[in-house]
Amino acid sequence: MDEWQLLIIGAGISGLTAAIEAHNKGYEQVLLIDYQKEIGGFTRFYMDSSDFEKERKLLDRARNLPYPIWTQSTAIGLFANNKDKSNKVIVQTPNQNLTLKARKVLIASGALEKPREAHRIAGDRPAGVMTPIMAAQLLERGFKPGERIIQFNSGRIAMSLAQMLRSRNCQLTMLDEQQYDVIHIKGSSRVEGIVVRNRVTGTEEFLHCDTLIYNEGRLPGTFFLKGGVIERDSAMAVKIDQYGRTNITGVFAAGSCTTVGDDNHLNSIELAQQVMEKLLI
Repeated sequence: MDEWQLLIIGAGISGLTAAIEAHNKGYEQVLLIDYQKEIGGFTRFYMDSSDFEKERKLLDRARNLPYPIWTQSTAIGLFANNKDKSNKVIVQTPNQNLTLKARKVLIASGALEKPREAHRIAGDRPAGVMTPIMAAQLLERGFKPGERIIQFNSGRIAMSLAQMLRSRNCQLTMLDEQQYDVIHIKGSSRVEGIVVRNRVTGTEEFLHCDTLIYNEGRLPGTFFLKGGVIERDSAMAVKIDQYGRTNITGVFAAGSCTTVGDDNHLNSIELAQQVMEKLLI
């Protein structure tokens, strides 16, 4: 293909929603790329949960789209070219690097969970400290993340992961991030416990565990935009207007990689639909 009508970077919830909307509008030359092996983004691990019923139906519809989806393919650069009104995206596939041209580009590259290291929590650096997605990936491969687990977070992703952990007979304690702060981690080769502080009372408590599942906030997956012309905020989220437009003509963005995304992907479908209303004009 010399030039795609639409190139979607990311085959998670926002990207798949956008592809469905493009198909409904009669777009034929659409390409999706995603660095993971499977489509669906990080939420695909939780599709068995009733909290993700809408996303599960969306994923089923997306599997029947006529568009090519390049998995294990990563965008490593995006360059605006206003002369011929097209944009160039450099993509690294398992076999080669390619430069693709597209009249319109949608950045739907999602976000990574913000781990313990990004919050400078004091203490040791033992094994057994992980993000929810790491725990979900271990479960998918048939491994238990631990036996005595503390999960720090709330929201539908945390609740869905908790169901998965309990189904594997893990002893699980959940802490609400609105009520507690993790201030110290203790352990040598493996986590032995954590110190938490109650935000209301200010009291501190040591809790025993061999695994801590922790994340707070997100890191937008926009590393490939570094040094480019697409404007981002201090947290690396893509700056967009109310229509999902970036500062570059023909380049849009939607979902958790943007300044209006959320940590639990609650609005990813709606944001993508809103953006596509303007993009597809």
